[in-house]
Amino acid sequence: MASVGRSQILVWMGAVACLGQSLRSGRSVLPSTPHKLAAARSLDGIQASNQFRRNSLISKPLTTSSRSRALTTLNGAALGGIWEAYLATLSEYPLPTKMVTSGVLSASGDALAQAIEFNDNPKPYEFRRSLVMATIGLAFTAPLLHMWYGGLHHFFFEGLGREWLAAAGLSSKLPTTLALLAADQLLFSPIATVLFFMMNGIGTSLAAFDFNLMPRIRAVNETLRREYWTTMINNWKLWPAAQLLNFFFVPLQFQVLFSNFVGLIWTCYLSLAAYRRQPTGPTAAAATAI
Repeated sequence: MASVGRSQILVWMGAVACLGQSLRSGRSVLPSTPHKLAAARSLDGIQASNQFRRNSLISKPLTTSSRSRALTTLNGAALGGIWEAYLATLSEYPLPTKMVTSGVLSASGDALAQAIEFNDNPKPYEFRRSLVMATIGLAFTAPLLHMWYGGLHHFFFEGLGREWLAAAGLSSKLPTTLALLAADQLLFSPIATVLFFMMNGIGTSLAAFDFNLMPRIRAVNETLRREYWTTMINNWKLWPAAQLLNFFFVPLQFQVLFSNFVGLIWTCYLSLAAYRRQPTGPTAAAATAI
């Protein structure tokens, strides 16, 4: 009897141990018959599936956030690579790079102007007009600014202008920047504005394969009479502050680029002014020819 009692005690102890292990592992306690063993495995599969679903629901926002961060990193790396390539090209081919940049931004400014005009007067997009503006930016604006800024810096930082400022006790950076600004806005801008309207008028004729330039020149004169002083006043509302930042903070090699980005807004205005139609009056026909 004692041996049987000890055997029963061992059996019960084994059963209790098995029960504890099963409870710790999260499994149901089922006898190990083939059918019931299969049922236990099926139950384990259901529990695992439910746990997988819960884990998926919990981890999904994290996965989306991780993908967003990865995409942001990749986009930043791509933009950084483009900027580095641009800087390398600008360093090796400064003038051609500035010309292409100016052409693209000038065309963009005209496209913006045409979009503004479309709100008041829906009409088809004039690709030829944007081509003229792009050509002016590429072949006229960028080379002119490249030479002007280079000459201006040489004059005031290395040449006679530096000696004048030093003699007047104004050789620090701020007086030099203000001298650059005064020369740019009082000498360069009035002449450049006239040249722009002339180039735009002649370029519009040539783009239309119209080589009879005299009517176009008369139309340009009318446009200048109508738009010049308004254009100059608006120029002085925008450019002095922009050029003060440009000359004071921006390195010389990036000053044309800075002017081009500010010029995106200015080109939009110039395009609106150059292609503005006179609604009435004896000069309407000449203005319409622009």
